[in-house]
Formats: sequence, structure tokens, C-alpha cells
Amino acid sequence: MVAMKLSEARESQFKKAIRILRDGGLVIAPTETFYGILADAWSQRAVKRLVQLKERHYGKPIPLIAGDARIASTSVAVLPSSFEQLTEEFWPGPLTLVMKAVRGFPGGITAGTDSIGIRVPSQSPALDLARFYRGPLTATSANLANEPPPRHVTEISEELAAGVDLVIDGSWTPGGHPSTVLNLTTTPPSMIRYGIIGEEVEIFLKDLRKREMLR
Repeated sequence: MVAMKLSEARESQFKKAIRILRDGGLVIAPTETFYGILADAWSQRAVKRLVQLKERHYGKPIPLIAGDARIASTSVAVLPSSFEQLTEEFWPGPLTLVMKAVRGFPGGITAGTDSIGIRVPSQSPALDLARFYRGPLTATSANLANEPPPRHVTEISEELAAGVDLVIDGSWTPGGHPSTVLNLTTTPPSMIRYGIIGEEVEIFLKDLRKREMLR
């Protein structure tokens, strides 16, 4: 494990992180809420290593991030009708959308379902890396099972930090509530986790339904 400060050469640092991710490695970086563990979501080896490191229950899906809505859409088998409106309104931002996944993701990502949860995060090193990588990345919190998610590198357990290939130190993250999780595989969409922008999402969906009824 190597820790690097964001105040150092940012481009060089991120290129190092991208190389690690492409080689099936693991990177801890700040998201817009907490520190997360990033890995190539398509890599069987990386996902297996991530699940083992976190001591994560297999039946729990791993959330993903993407650099933009177009990249996120390539991981989805069928785009829901509300996808474009929701992403234009809330991405980048703490809204995770659960949708039917394309085939080929490692079992640890979907956890036995045929769906993924993905978002384009708010401005953060994790978003920058996702934009550099141009493919879906895991973004599960950088903590062992049943431990609180860390807001600072000093809150990351030594065991977890030693098990990854790079830790990007971005000082304190905002913390607070996690992302809101919205299930788009149901009609109408259903809230899985209320999260930080749950009320705004509910209001938007109600307005969207009214507009569709008036067409």
C-alpha cells in the first residue's frame, strides 16, 4: 500500500491509480460522502479480491460509479424511460440507480441478481478517476463488514489499507447520509434507500408522472 497526497502531481498520481485499476488492483479514494474502494467492475480477479478483503457477504451487491451517464448506460441491458430525466437532474450526485445489468459482470457485483446499482458521483477524486478510467468502477465504502465508513484516511483500518495497492489521501470527506438508492426495475420506480436526496427525488418523480399523464 502506498499513500499519496492530492497536493502532489495530480496527473501522475491518477495515472498510477489507473494503471493499478487496469491491472486488477484496488485503490482507496474519497467519494463525495466517504472513502471508497475502487476496482474495475468487470475484473473477476479484482472483484473477488475486494469481496475477500472487505469480508463482504456474497449476497450483498457492490455499488458502482461511472464518469458520466453515457458510460453508466453501457452497463445497463435496458435503459428505463426515466433514466435520461433522472440523470440530467441528479447526476453528478448522490443518486444510485438500480437497473438491469448487461451480462458478464462478476457474481460479486450483482450478488446473484441480474441488476446493478450505479451513479455518477459528485465532484471528488473518485469521480476524477472514473472519468479517467472510462469504465464502471466499484465504490463500496472503505471499511470492513459491520464497521462505519471512514471520512478520513486515519479512520481506515490498518488491515484494509494494507490490503489495497494505493490510498489517495484527500483529507476529510463530508460524510453524512449515503447516496439515495432508487430501483428502476419496478414500475413505478421504488425507493430502496432514502439517502441524502430522497425527498428531492420523490418530488421529481411525482412531477414526472404528472407530466407523462398530461401527454
